[in-house]
Amino acid sequence: MANEMLYSILPYHIKVFIASNYGYYLKYLRYSGKFYQYRDEAVQRESWTKEKWDNWQEEKIEYILETAYKYVPYYQEYWRARKKRGDNSSYKLIENWPIINKSIIQKNPKYFININYKKCQLIIENTSGSTGTPLRVYHSKESLRYWYGLCEARWRNWYGLSLKQSWAYIAGRKIVPYYSQKPPFWIWNKGLNQLYLSCYHLKEKNILFYIDALRKYKIVNLYGLASSIHQLAYLGKKMSICPPTIKAVVSCAETLYPNHRKDIEDFFSCPVYDSYGSTEKVVAASECKQKTFHLWPDVGKVEIINCNKNIVSAFNNSGKFICTGLFNDAMPLIRYEINDVGVIDEYESCACGRAMPILKSLDGRYDDMILTKDGRRVMIIWSFLNDLPIIELQVIQKDIENIWINYVPHNKLDAEDERKLVSRLEENIGEFNFHLYPVTSIDRGNNGKFKAVISKL
Repeated sequence: MANEMLYSILPYHIKVFIASNYGYYLKYLRYSGKFYQYRDEAVQRESWTKEKWDNWQEEKIEYILETAYKYVPYYQEYWRARKKRGDNSSYKLIENWPIINKSIIQKNPKYFININYKKCQLIIENTSGSTGTPLRVYHSKESLRYWYGLCEARWRNWYGLSLKQSWAYIAGRKIVPYYSQKPPFWIWNKGLNQLYLSCYHLKEKNILFYIDALRKYKIVNLYGLASSIHQLAYLGKKMSICPPTIKAVVSCAETLYPNHRKDIEDFFSCPVYDSYGSTEKVVAASECKQKTFHLWPDVGKVEIINCNKNIVSAFNNSGKFICTGLFNDAMPLIRYEINDVGVIDEYESCACGRAMPILKSLDGRYDDMILTKDGRRVMIIWSFLNDLPIIELQVIQKDIENIWINYVPHNKLDAEDERKLVSRLEENIGEFNFHLYPVTSIDRGNNGKFKAVISKL
């Protein structure tokens, strides 16, 4: 964080030099070696049958379990302890492994590193820490190239894009000081052909500068935080700005709400595709051109745990995602509770021709579910906002009786709109005392993300 703040106050030409040189390093790290082989193999797997996918996953799981059992200190100690107690359960069956969570890893992340790797040779990545608890994750160079091969196949190729094209990324790095009043509110990274846009300066008076930058750098696709891209599109449309020619928009890291998707598509006149992934790289999904959300079986195996009963559920039921990564043998995470909740259909045909599991819904984070008076945790289904004159909305639960609603309206809500909002919230999450507060904007976290639900319980 200190390095990031220091970087943000450097002269612009120095920042461009640093960003571009770091970009060339990342280009080598991600896109050399077997990168293109991994990309091509990922494309070939997309036409596999369910049976072929299952067999492939079983082989990968067998390798990961064997590796963790023999070479990862945390799991070595775990299985030794079980054997001391006279428990002869087989480590070869994934259901015999413990479910772990972020707090277990945070206590000593090095304890999860494969002893065959030297820590100094691994690449460190940190989760965004949206819950205030960032996690340090270690990857081998090979696993990173495998991951970016998948990303090229499914976050670019599916939409006719290529890493060789200029693209813009809008996210939460503090590349420009908060107090900056004049452009640039971005940095050009020549090494990755990337225009990195600040998400902290998306004010009405700055929007035209952002749009001009997209034109200047001939941006082909826009990728980044859903709420920030929506802010750019909504304000651009409000100001009647002529948009640049963008081929596709891909959202990440946040929920893409239906009204946000529509506003973005209306402004940029291009398709918007949603994506899902994690720094831990144990689960990922992306939308095809049919707007079907396909899970990537070559990233991880996903089990579903019922939120209220805490038991493994069948697919097509809502529950917590328990993920086992299939390719990062430097830091294998087995049955990792990633804290996301949703519904997965194990298999369903799609007009795109890909036989991959389908992410039917991604409902949010378990910690951010609303707690009802009868002890259930429930998710908000955001389609209720579709025809309401609301730009964005934040739900805060501080106690079991009261829900605070901060919302940014298009125009002041009349009494009928307020009644409709409360009625739909009651249908969605139950009867509470709803307190409505119109605001001009909703604060973003230090990571730039918009937190739609905050639970204090």
